Formats: sequence, C-alpha cells, structure tokens
Amino acid sequence: LERGDTVAAKAGYEAALAANPNSVQAINSLALLAEKRGELVHAEQLFYRAGRIREFDLKTSLELSGFLIRNDRLMEAARLLESQDEAGRESAEMHYLLSVVYRRLGYQQGAVERMNAARALEPGNTQYEAELGRLLVKQGELKEALVLLNRALEDDPSLVETYLGFGELFHEAGQAADAARSYYSALARDANNRDAMLGLAGLM
Repeated sequence: LERGDTVAAKAGYEAALAANPNSVQAINSLALLAEKRGELVHAEQLFYRAGRIREFDLKTSLELSGFLIRNDRLMEAARLLESQDEAGRESAEMHYLLSVVYRRLGYQQGAVERMNAARALEPGNTQYEAELGRLLVKQGELKEALVLLNRALEDDPSLVETYLGFGELFHEAGQAADAARSYYSALARDANNRDAMLGLAGLM
C-alpha cells in the first residue's frame, strides 16, 4: 500500500473497530498494517488480541503464525500450529505453514509430509506444488522437482516460490549462472525475499 492508502485504510479499520470492538477482521487488518510499518510490538499485540477474542481458533492462529514466521520466530509458530493439529483442526494453509516452518528448521521429512497434506486438501494450488518441488530438490530428487516446478511456472509465471525452486535446483545441479538468474527473477517479484538473498549469497 502507498502511504496515503495506508492512512486511509487505517482510519477505515479503526472506524470499524470503534463500531465493533470485537471485530477480528478489523483487528487483524490493523495488525497487518502495523507490521508493514515496522511496528512489530504493536502488530503482535493486535494479533494476540484477535486470538483471545476467538479463543485462538484456526483462523486467528493462522494469522498469528504467519506473523511469527515472517519474523523468524519459528518454534513459536510450530507450537501454535501443532496445537491446532492436536485439537483436530486442519486446513490446507495450516499444513502449508507447518511445512514452511519445518523446512526452515531443517525437519525435511516433516516438511514433505505437511506439504503433501496441504496438496491433498487443495490439489490445484500452484504455490503448494512449487513448494513441494523445492522440498524435492533438498532430497536430491531433481527430476521430480523439475516436473513440479515447470508445471507451477506454466500455471502461474508470477509465483516467487517457483523461481526460488529453480534457483535451488540449478544450484544443486552445479549451474551457478542459471541459479543466479532464477534468484534474481524471484527478487524482481519480491525485492526483500529472504530465501533469494540467501541463495545468491550461497553462490558467492
């Protein structure tokens, strides 16, 4: 959002919250705006406020988990998501977020299992397909990964995860120039992408 749009959006959400102090949608929206502005403590307080209103149901837990993941608080996100799983609640997004957490924590098999669970619930989701491709690269299954990444690229050429997957695949295959081009393609779509920056650093 541009600054003017952000200010207008904030005023709108605050008006909605004044009308209904328990509006979880307004609270989460204000939390996302605060996070975007770098006000992380305030954003976290708002995400937790929304969670308490709904007794940390699946939706509010997913919102809070996304915040924790974006801020590298992976163990906290894992505990929160696993508590939802233990309570018998699930969604494709829950499995996807757990897969991302497990991948970043180095728990490869758990990441693959969760991504397969996400794809079972949403078989047409291109992002999940690209993420599974990335996981297969880490397992050394480059041919299988290439099939998934090519399919994801065809379905959605704008998807950042696909270019990250290609960067990782080319890196594993010893094709540094192609890997760099893929990581730069990811950064062209998400200038602050952590994995693309790390990937480029790994090529140096």
